[in-house]
Amino acid sequence: LPAGASSSGTSTTLPGFALGTSIDNGAALLSLPFSFPMYTKRYDSVYVSSNGLLVFDTRYVSGSDSSGAVGANDNRDNIVAPFWTDLVCGVTCTVSWLSVAPSGAVPAVVIRYQNASFAGGTVSFEVWLYADGRITFIYQYFPAAADFSGVAVGLEKDPSRYLALPTSKIKLPFSDGQPFMLTFKPWFR
Repeated sequence: LPAGASSSGTSTTLPGFALGTSIDNGAALLSLPFSFPMYTKRYDSVYVSSNGLLVFDTRYVSGSDSSGAVGANDNRDNIVAPFWTDLVCGVTCTVSWLSVAPSGAVPAVVIRYQNASFAGGTVSFEVWLYADGRITFIYQYFPAAADFSGVAVGLEKDPSRYLALPTSKIKLPFSDGQPFMLTFKPWFR
């Protein structure tokens, strides 16, 4: 947990993402315990894709996101991409969520991908969505020697308003093999 955060319960596995099952190119709709602000709009739910992508767009179609790019004109808008690639949630993988109460009384929802597989190996990471619009990506486990060029990381409102973080040319510290986190603070209050 980030500094000052405390859990307010136990994590809940999302439908279809239980240990012992396998899911590829699927998603579950998660109702949020608060209205999450993203790019001046508020959302009460989010699609959690097996491919490391959160989608707030109601036009989203499960299974249509095995690959993509943040900022692409591909009819996928209002996305949070902590590790967007063709992930498979196999029999040792779970995707779960947890409501937390960090210090400062700003509630958050944590979405945790545990032991998801991709062409480069196995990854475990979390996405924290705070009620004030902050977003944190926490990368806990990933193979340091993997090729991350097919992984998209970033945020998108639409193809003209997005933030894409390169994973191959200007590397995020995946190659260090150590856990790390990124936090995005909203500029649109």
